[in-house]
Formats: sequence, structure tokens, C-alpha cells
Amino acid sequence: MFTERQEVETAREPQPGDSIGPYRIESLLGEGGMGRVYKALGPDGKPVALKVVKAKIAQDPVYRRRFDREARVAARIQHRHVVPVLAAGEHHGVPYMAQEFIPGGSLQDRIDSDGPLDLRFAIRLCLEIASGLDALHAQGLVHRDLKPGNILLDNGQTAFITDFGLAKQRDASVLTMPG
Repeated sequence: MFTERQEVETAREPQPGDSIGPYRIESLLGEGGMGRVYKALGPDGKPVALKVVKAKIAQDPVYRRRFDREARVAARIQHRHVVPVLAAGEHHGVPYMAQEFIPGGSLQDRIDSDGPLDLRFAIRLCLEIASGLDALHAQGLVHRDLKPGNILLDNGQTAFITDFGLAKQRDASVLTMPG
């Protein structure tokens, strides 16, 4: 019989059709150094963005603390320009976080496909992003990784801040290294 650690180490990354907790994976949306983000269906049938720690690093205590902190930080922020966290949990020793699915892709995707933004649209996005950042700062948080790839746009082209993996509370201990 495998221990939980052995199961995680030998587990493959989730694939479309697999379930993680109460979520059924539909497709891969993106991948970073720490995890993957999938489009999944929640128990109510609504789409969610499901962030799952990569199986090979799920048992690393530093990465687990970082992911747990990201989930807690993101869940604290309730603002119309910050992607809401719906749930966080663990499935067979692998942490996950479900967030509202924002269907329009990232600001980086928009810039890559359409080129420079219209000035009025850019100003509106800047104001929306600043409003979301103000909500983070009011909670004593600094995002530390704000870039076009971490700004999502819905179909109405409204901006939402996401990815709190490097966020830091002003008085928190450091889990990342310089650089």
C-alpha cells in the first residue's frame, strides 16, 4: 500500500474528465512553475477556474505554505475587480483553489491579439485595476506580481486582478527569495 506521499509523487497531473474534489476538469487554461489552472465545472454545473498545485511539488512544505497563503489572501478580498475565491481544499494530498471563471482571457492575450489598447479603454482598465489594488492595500496586502498576464478580462472587457502567489502582507514572513 502506498503512503500518501508516494501516491502524490507517482500521480500524474489531472487531465480533462478527471475530478478534483467536487470539480470536474474540462480543459487546461494555463501552467506556471507551481501549478496548473484548469477550466472545470463545479457541483452546481457552473464553470470555475481551478488552480491545482503540481503533483511533484505538492509535498514541498514551502510551496504548500505559499499556496495556502495565496488561497487565504485571495479569499479575504471581496471586490468587483478581484477574482473571487469560491473554495479551497485538498484532493489526495494535492491542494487546489476554485475561483470564479472569467471568460475573456488575460490582458496579455488581448494585447498579443489586438496590439496596443485604445486610450479610453486603457484608462478605464487602469482605473479598475487601481480600484482592485486599493482593496488589497486596505487589507495590508501587496500583490508583487501585477502584469498583463495576471489581469483577466470578462466578455464585457472588465478587469479582474488574479494570481496572489507572490502577494505579501506587510508584516508577514517571507516565503519567496529575492529575484
